[in-house]
Amino acid sequence: LASTAKIEYSSKKNEWICEGDPTEGALVVAAMKTPSKLEWEETYKQKLNGELFFDSDRKRMTVVYEEMKTHETWAYMKGSPESILEKCQYVLNGDKTIKLDDSMRTIILEANKTLADKAFRVIGVAKRKMDAQIKEFNIENTEKEMVFVGLEGMIDPPRTEVRDAIAKAKHAGIRIIMITGDQKNTALAIA
Repeated sequence: LASTAKIEYSSKKNEWICEGDPTEGALVVAAMKTPSKLEWEETYKQKLNGELFFDSDRKRMTVVYEEMKTHETWAYMKGSPESILEKCQYVLNGDKTIKLDDSMRTIILEANKTLADKAFRVIGVAKRKMDAQIKEFNIENTEKEMVFVGLEGMIDPPRTEVRDAIAKAKHAGIRIIMITGDQKNTALAIA
């Protein structure tokens, strides 16, 4: 699981606590709900070998982990679906990796639009097994020939008090501007 957030149960508070970025936390929670997560964690202990941080130009980030049992090194990328697809040449289809063609790209982008139109924050996810010879990880040698794994859609609704705050601001003559990192369709649906 390639995430910088931690999800832990607090018996003191009797609730789950997210340490770190809420979006990262949501991805961890989604992974925790998959049937194979516990088996995966027990089988594939990982060591972080590199991180290509998110930036607004690339609209993605990548982490590189070594699986301690197999000693294989994998790059995991997440970010805007369009940005992720730009770096993918393959797609995971069930348990098979196949060549990513234009028709599959269209299907993925349509699924992304469907989720975004429903106000979901949509994140694309990809992976790649790294060549064992690579020890220094950078954009050029890591973020290429990726396998598109899927889309993660999450709800991030505005707080309930936002509607009243906007109404009061408009009434006071304040011009409202929405700034977001979400894609256009998600922003429009939320607005």
